[in-house]
Amino acid sequence: PRDRMPDNVLKKPPPATAAERFALGNPAGLYDFLRALRYAVPVELYDQWSPYIAHALTQAVGLPLVEAGAEDASCDAEVEALRRDGLAEAPVTLDAEAVGQARAHLARFRVRDAWDRVPGEWPLDAVPMDVNVAAYDSAAAKTCLPLMMLANHPQILARVTKLLGALPTIDNVGAWWSLPGRKQAKDAQLFHIDRVCYRFVKLFIYLTDVDMDSGPHVYVAGSHLHMQTRRRLEEMKKTGSKDFARFAAMYQSVRKDDRDVFDFFGDDKVHRLVGPAGSSFLVNVGGYHKGELPKTRSRLIFECTYSLLPRLRGVYQAVANPAFFDAAQARYGDRVSREQLAYINRLVVTP
Repeated sequence: PRDRMPDNVLKKPPPATAAERFALGNPAGLYDFLRALRYAVPVELYDQWSPYIAHALTQAVGLPLVEAGAEDASCDAEVEALRRDGLAEAPVTLDAEAVGQARAHLARFRVRDAWDRVPGEWPLDAVPMDVNVAAYDSAAAKTCLPLMMLANHPQILARVTKLLGALPTIDNVGAWWSLPGRKQAKDAQLFHIDRVCYRFVKLFIYLTDVDMDSGPHVYVAGSHLHMQTRRRLEEMKKTGSKDFARFAAMYQSVRKDDRDVFDFFGDDKVHRLVGPAGSSFLVNVGGYHKGELPKTRSRLIFECTYSLLPRLRGVYQAVANPAFFDAAQARYGDRVSREQLAYINRLVVTP
């Protein structure tokens, strides 16, 4: 064997200079800055920033907003519930036929470890026991017509638009199985928050029946109001509360202990979302949430993330899905234009 690799293998190309990264013709520098800014701004200030971003975005995009129709009387109340509590039932669901179509479509694909800790891809019945969550490649969800149609339903888009204050960007779609029989909860099966954007919301659709034993989504109502949490912690510090250090550590941690969360917010704020296959709900996952480890039955779920701005993490790979655009135009054309759909879905699917 050779004891020395050639110089041209050892040497890496020099990193781009700051001037090159931030040249006007190179968007990478802007992406780096916007991504850094999102984490530099304290999460408690996101709600103060987001109206200005939404206003500027609406002016820049130049498309009309998706608004609730005259028949959609519950839109305002559900958006208010999202602002107050962080969660609300979605106004539309998948019927049994659409659920069957979605599951049949996904079954054509293999799954992988959602957190990439265990390498490989497997059929669903061969997932290793050290994998808690088995995810489909995002292309599986992007090409699933029933799921993409519901994610772009005018009543869903009207609520999301009103909440964000601008036309949303669908930043990501995906589907995964949470599997029973595992030793302990891992990763997103522990309480945490997401920081996708300054303001964002996710749509979840159950594709299996979900009860208390099959891994319901768990959400702490009101925990997305981080300024309130910060003020409460500051008051605890001022009064010398014996629990201040414990709860301050919880607030700063990436994964949060169940008991700390329950004690701080109260058991009555913890919602376990159960329902039959086809159930859907909107959640501000900037609040404390987790997908509970199933006890007896697997759970299949679809997720769609709506944000003001792309999260700018990783590589976006939109797939061509002309069938979706044709179907959406035929069904929703009087409420959502093709141009609006192209903008909203540009990171995930194209005509």
